[in-house]
Amino acid sequence: MARGTWQSAIFLAISPPLSCGEGRGVRSTDAKFLLPHPNLGLNPQGCGSYHQHSNTLFLISTLFSHQHISTSFQLASSFYPFSPDICSMKRALPIILPLAVALAFCLYYFFSGTPTKLYKKLPILGNHRIDSSANKQTFDTLWHRIPDFAFLNQDGKLINQDVVKGKVYVVDFFFTTCQSICPIMSKQLDRVAKAWGNENDFKILSFTVDPETDTPTQLKSYAESYKAKTNQWIFLTGEKPKLYELARKGYLLNMEEGDGGADDFIHTQNFALIDKQGRIRGFYDGTKTDEVDNLIKDIDFALQEK
Repeated sequence: MARGTWQSAIFLAISPPLSCGEGRGVRSTDAKFLLPHPNLGLNPQGCGSYHQHSNTLFLISTLFSHQHISTSFQLASSFYPFSPDICSMKRALPIILPLAVALAFCLYYFFSGTPTKLYKKLPILGNHRIDSSANKQTFDTLWHRIPDFAFLNQDGKLINQDVVKGKVYVVDFFFTTCQSICPIMSKQLDRVAKAWGNENDFKILSFTVDPETDTPTQLKSYAESYKAKTNQWIFLTGEKPKLYELARKGYLLNMEEGDGGADDFIHTQNFALIDKQGRIRGFYDGTKTDEVDNLIKDIDFALQEK
């Protein structure tokens, strides 16, 4: 078969199907001229029956030299409907330019080093009530808030609510001579302190439930055993009834009835997360690593809130 015939086969193999009466840039007479051989099964009018044989034509054409194929592709490109002659760059600019701008913006955002921070809306825990103004037109939800307190820290200084005003903080109740859950809880709080050690708007308050034993001196020794930075992780002691009332009615860490008397004792493994407005945002089991992992993440979410 002559070279022109194989060139025609290549052109038809790579071109989209011709429709009857339409050449899509190639007249039916051209198609007839390009591939006249009747044994190839093509409609001499250029209809789409050749499409069924395109794979066969392509395989046959590969038997010939690179020079033949190259020449055939040159021939095909002159008829291909998406060639620059038909779909010019000028017509493509309205599509290419917006895509280029969008791509440039995405690349800049990706490499700028300012990824979007994840955010989760934390629940607000505790009792609440609906408050309305005098004209009954405005309503507001008043959530449970931590009441004021005043206790001595590990240095014997009086500490009140001002130390955590406008800050996010974590609370636990423990005692220094505990040999069960308290050491585990303190190790987990040490993890929390290390994770947020450079955050000025974060604190940890550890209240004793055994104030008779846990004097400021005892608390200071305990803090030193964990190498705690006591400007951030603060240990507190005071009158037992006030400590227990704060644990039960303030931080809601114990639901048992009691008056903080000699026979009353609180022993809870739970931590409480408090937001900048003094509201409870979560409870976490301080003996479980996965729950403390969640606490560390939730501190970030609480800090992001206004």
